[in-house]
Amino acid sequence: MALSYQGCRSNYGTDSERYLASLFQMRQEHQGSRFPDLMTDIEWKKYSPHLAIESKSGKDGGKLLAEQLVYAVSTAKQYARIIGEDPTKLEGWLEGYNPFLSVPYHLFYNNIKRIDDLKAPDLDKDFSAIKMRWGDQYIIPANVIHAYFAARMCTKDGFDLGGAKAYLKEVTMDRIARESSMSHLRDRNAEFQNFELIYSKAFYNRTEGNTDNQKRVIGLVHEQIGDLNSYPRKTFIGPCNTRVHIIGNPKTPGLIRQMGESIIERRARLTEVAEERLEAISLLNSIASTPDDDLFLNGDITEARKSVLRRNLTLEQIGLLERLVSWKSKGDAKELEKPDDDIPF
Repeated sequence: MALSYQGCRSNYGTDSERYLASLFQMRQEHQGSRFPDLMTDIEWKKYSPHLAIESKSGKDGGKLLAEQLVYAVSTAKQYARIIGEDPTKLEGWLEGYNPFLSVPYHLFYNNIKRIDDLKAPDLDKDFSAIKMRWGDQYIIPANVIHAYFAARMCTKDGFDLGGAKAYLKEVTMDRIARESSMSHLRDRNAEFQNFELIYSKAFYNRTEGNTDNQKRVIGLVHEQIGDLNSYPRKTFIGPCNTRVHIIGNPKTPGLIRQMGESIIERRARLTEVAEERLEAISLLNSIASTPDDDLFLNGDITEARKSVLRRNLTLEQIGLLERLVSWKSKGDAKELEKPDDDIPF
């Protein structure tokens, strides 16, 4: 049986990240246990203040983990403000290590819709990610996501709002004090909350939801953030005529403009890449499906794997697929490559 999409989440979850990294000219962060998916990379685009984005993708939305809320705490000063305690009182990771950055970033969550009809059997070989297609996006400030998570805990898991917020504070403190993931908590229902697109749309459009449960969740968010409807909002036309809806943070209003500038600058190139990806799908027919005990590669092809691929593909074709799976245009391949190329956006 071929590896499932869910089973290869580590590979195929990166496609939306690479798409967004290319669109916003950001760097993929590989220390995923402590920092969000994408961070400002001043070599490519200077966001001021620094920007960070956590990608949540899927057909109807993504999943949020309680421990991922720690991403909003990037400095000791933010910790003191958000948690309300002196971080030097932490035990564990803080002893001998510094889990904080010297310069803060401002975190947003990107709820991006996957618009293809792919099933697990369609994703069974190297470069299969080029089949994936991405649609509209909703970009939401981290404080709204925190309030949303607490609201979902109330409606789904039986917490009251005070209890939910206290629990999330405890998890955040514990997560920062640990170097490793808190996967031992993931058998608790409250650790996971769905992030359906319907809520992103409701927050952006200032609507109250369609069902009683949606109305309760949205109402609890507004109970925590009374001025949410006054937050700045703007929609930009993205690649392939998609829409990028951004709710800004009143404290950092310039970031909406800066994200919009990148979208406008990059949308033609990413539209070109999306079209190239569709045209290149036929090349996948020459690649054998990977064995059950192997792992197909979403780019980052090793020399050993290239030797196998060269039985049916030319080096030029392999290079094309590597570029497309990284969401780089022909122009990017010439302009943006660095000697130590780490998906630079």
